[in-house]
Amino acid sequence: AGVDSYAGMAAVVHHLAGLGHRHLGYLAGPPTSWSNAERQRAFEDTTASLRLPRSVVQAGSTSDDGHRALPELLAAGVSGVIAFNDLVAIGALARLREQGLDVPGDISLAGFDDIPVAEFLAPPLTTVRLPTEEVGRHAWALLREQLERAGRHGTVRLPTELVVRASTGAATRA
Repeated sequence: AGVDSYAGMAAVVHHLAGLGHRHLGYLAGPPTSWSNAERQRAFEDTTASLRLPRSVVQAGSTSDDGHRALPELLAAGVSGVIAFNDLVAIGALARLREQGLDVPGDISLAGFDDIPVAEFLAPPLTTVRLPTEEVGRHAWALLREQLERAGRHGTVRLPTELVVRASTGAATRA
């Protein structure tokens, strides 16, 4: 069982484009991560279909990675940033604060995973919620089925949900 990271990323890109953001950035996750590959592919496909300039910077999966990598996206002139996960977004948020930038006044920021602390950040983080409990249930059911029948079965792709909070807002720069 897995989640539809592609659809989740497409939803975030459409959300930011709908707020008037015209240059988006992606703080990419680990290069060997399947979910990062799906998210980056969706980011590139969706921004291309909307004819939006895009910038991608290799970050990683930790808050330190987001903190370190964000300046490169800012230098590219993005108005909206999507992080590989919420931890990377937290590091980016800290860097934005250090640089005196307001979220979402100066730049919008979104993450992935909807970790428990995301809603308590200042501002609360817009993020893509993954159905982690449902993934676990499906994975257990598939494993049990394979053990009982010794058969091979297909993958289940579970939907994600965009959770809009206060870290994204109308674009103030193109």
